[in-house]
Amino acid sequence: MPRLALVFVLACWGAIGSPAHSEAPLPEIFVAGPVEAADTHSGGFATTAGGNIPGARRRSAATLEDMIQEVAAAKAAGKPLVLTYTGNEDAQIARITQDHTADAYQNCPRPHWHAPYRELQIKEFSHGLTILGANGSSANFGITLIRSDNVVVRNMKIGALAGAAHDADMLRIDSSSNIWIDHNELFAVNNECKGSPDGDLTFESAIDIKKDSHRITVSYNDIHDSKKVGLDGSSSSDIAGGREITYHHNLYRNVHARLPMQRGGWTHLYNNLYSGITDSGINVRQAGYALIENNWFENAKNPVTCRYDAGNCGWWELRGNNTQSAADNATYNITWTGGPGYLNADTWDSTRAFPLTLTYTYTAHAPECVKAHLAVVVGVGKNLATLRCP
Repeated sequence: MPRLALVFVLACWGAIGSPAHSEAPLPEIFVAGPVEAADTHSGGFATTAGGNIPGARRRSAATLEDMIQEVAAAKAAGKPLVLTYTGNEDAQIARITQDHTADAYQNCPRPHWHAPYRELQIKEFSHGLTILGANGSSANFGITLIRSDNVVVRNMKIGALAGAAHDADMLRIDSSSNIWIDHNELFAVNNECKGSPDGDLTFESAIDIKKDSHRITVSYNDIHDSKKVGLDGSSSSDIAGGREITYHHNLYRNVHARLPMQRGGWTHLYNNLYSGITDSGINVRQAGYALIENNWFENAKNPVTCRYDAGNCGWWELRGNNTQSAADNATYNITWTGGPGYLNADTWDSTRAFPLTLTYTYTAHAPECVKAHLAVVVGVGKNLATLRCP
């Protein structure tokens, strides 16, 4: 089926926070029609159509249990799969959100951190798989990829999981390659509950990428109200020869830390909007490299940093962001804290050139357009819309 395109002209719209830029150029918004087999340009390291290839099974599922069965059947048959999730678990999400919202004394009414972790586990699946949330669907379960390849996850709304004591990530990528995480909404509660296990655990991560994982793209996601956003590597020994990850056109709002916490490897972060970081942002550690390009930062603590890694910080190259010098910190309400082994980008200077040759083409739009218009195309229910700026 030919690709359908619709071009809007939008009135200038100040996205989130201040300062607004009402004079920013009007963007073009591209709205994709049905996903085609050729839809493999992720704007990042991933180059996969997932299961949307000839011979694929096409199934729908309204429950987690049905999804588990459909994935198992496709794996047994050796077939690619496009699986559309149609369930709605808003009630469960709302209940857990309420039960984990802290009062003035940091007490939460009824925490669920020891509850079972509900997950769709995709293990050793390499035939091609697309998980696609139907508009209006929502999930109170996570999706974990283990030693799998060629997987796309799109348009999934996942919120406030129970089972943090059991590592209840919303999305987890372990020893998997060629993965595209696109146009999802991921959220929990950005507070701590007194008495939670290990001293800092309320919810686990929105997106953790670990072990021997390569060629990952994380794009156009709306990630909000989350305490731990994501790891790139789970420990100082989890370097895996260097993961290659692209984060682009993601909206981060009211989040605490780990955007991501990077251990080794190479990350390219472009055209993201960071609005409301309450502890720390892009944390480049364990001799990792980050290319941080044409992003918008505002209302943030320690948005680009290396911390908790004395003597082994990584490096960042800063290109074309809205923040160019120390004078911009006050303009965009950016603050910094320090400590032993900490290194902050408080003067907005690069520490080393990004050494990796990128394997994909992309357009890095002006951060002013990202600020003004990104929020209307990220997340679920947008028909995979993408941002195009003059």
